[in-house]
Amino acid sequence: MYSKDNAISVFPNPAKEYVTIQVQKNIGNRVSVRIVSALGTEIAKHTINNYAVWNISTNSLPSGMYSVIAHAVETGKLLGVTNFVIVR
Repeated sequence: MYSKDNAISVFPNPAKEYVTIQVQKNIGNRVSVRIVSALGTEIAKHTINNYAVWNISTNSLPSGMYSVIAHAVETGKLLGVTNFVIVR
């Protein structure tokens, strides 16, 4: 899932065994990426560089909807929010 205004993409969506999060734009040196459950619980957090990817195993996560939230580390600016679904 990617939109013109969103600096991140998430695939595959829906996910079964893994999900890949990719920073799409040149928006600064580092990007803080958080995965949040539908209940608002932070599941994971990672810092990645521009155009980098973060591969995450979803084997330990229950089926459901999750949000991915990206901020520029240097400025704190919101870069994008997108959702993905885990199905079993």
